[in-house]
Amino acid sequence: MVDLEGLEDFGRFLEDFGRFWKILEGLEDLEGLEAPSLLGAKNSGKVRAAGGSWSLRGIRLPLDGSAGYRDVLPGDGSWQYAKLQFRSSLIAAVHTFDHIVHCHFIAANAPMQSLLRTLSMGHPVSEVFWSFGYRTTRVNREAYELLFSEHGLWHRMMPWTYDGEGGQLGLRDFFRLAAGSYTWQRWPDRMAALRAKFAAHGLASVAEALPIYADGNRVYCAFESAFALYVLGHDADLTAGTPLASCRPWRVGPPPAASASGAWANLSARAMDELAAYWAFDGVPQFRMDGGLTAANLVFQLAQTAFDVTAFHEFVGTVVDYSCDPAAISTRLHRRIPNQTLADLQQFWQQTAVVALTGIRTPLLLDHLSDVVKHGDPRTQQWAAHLEAVLEAAARAIEADNERRPVQFHQFNPWSFEVAVNI
Repeated sequence: MVDLEGLEDFGRFLEDFGRFWKILEGLEDLEGLEAPSLLGAKNSGKVRAAGGSWSLRGIRLPLDGSAGYRDVLPGDGSWQYAKLQFRSSLIAAVHTFDHIVHCHFIAANAPMQSLLRTLSMGHPVSEVFWSFGYRTTRVNREAYELLFSEHGLWHRMMPWTYDGEGGQLGLRDFFRLAAGSYTWQRWPDRMAALRAKFAAHGLASVAEALPIYADGNRVYCAFESAFALYVLGHDADLTAGTPLASCRPWRVGPPPAASASGAWANLSARAMDELAAYWAFDGVPQFRMDGGLTAANLVFQLAQTAFDVTAFHEFVGTVVDYSCDPAAISTRLHRRIPNQTLADLQQFWQQTAVVALTGIRTPLLLDHLSDVVKHGDPRTQQWAAHLEAVLEAAARAIEADNERRPVQFHQFNPWSFEVAVNI
């Protein structure tokens, strides 16, 4: 079990590197960056990329009964045990921090609760944005009961008490730290910061080759283009003259047809008052962005939320491939089992039960956009048609890249996106 200070460091570590876990066989630190994990294992060694492939050089495991660690290397007798600890630690952390708290309870919940409380059904933002909150309130209530609450499935699967005891942290502490670690940021800006960290070690090309970098930027920028067209009537570069990362290099698909005017220019006084109330995001202050309510910031917020509840949720929420194999992960490991390499039977049934209970799909986004094109009013038809076109273009680019990748990555492919978070 790690102390509070160490766990806070780990939360920051996850923001930078934790989302690689579906791409790489193992995750390796950049030099000087290593952190304890939720279940004990952490990385040992530096990044090694040869011929476009990544390899795990070592895993550092805690020593029983002391604060020390020991390095386990490939070929050691406990290597399979160490890999199980590492995979389990990383998946448990990503699921707790990124999936449950960041994606469900903040990125999806904050704007959709605000929309329901403040925007009328005919408000221009509601007309294009409501679908990204489809059943979100109900989904998150069920997620709270199933995954967050005391004695829920996630608590039963974990090795901790709920409130902590004997000076050790509990599951509630991990959720609290996850909420505190959240910061609102456009995906291209997050990826630019990640690239800069790699570039400091001469590894910029390695960061650029990661699917989350190229695929994620394409998808986010498709959303930004469509919402800029709807709000402003054009998709000009809204980041010009700012420190924000531009979407221009990542735009794919046809340019949008020019609109006479965007929704922003035609907002009535009442609609603007509703939008100002929406922008407060009551109860989730960390969701607010710098600069206040402007047309550009509205575009950024709508685009990032759409990305979070579709692409990002698909990414951090898809663990079926790992959960269906008892040798892949176990969120509760036993010291009394030397060199454990499999989840125990109870743990395996618990994790497969979570997969079965959280596999309820919502409508596919591209199918929904096709319906809007057919049945919406002219302005929403134009928005949906453009978003459909640029997302399909992004999907084709991703599929072409996947043909050249040693391991294909499908989580950011728009063909798989649902309209909102699901359980």
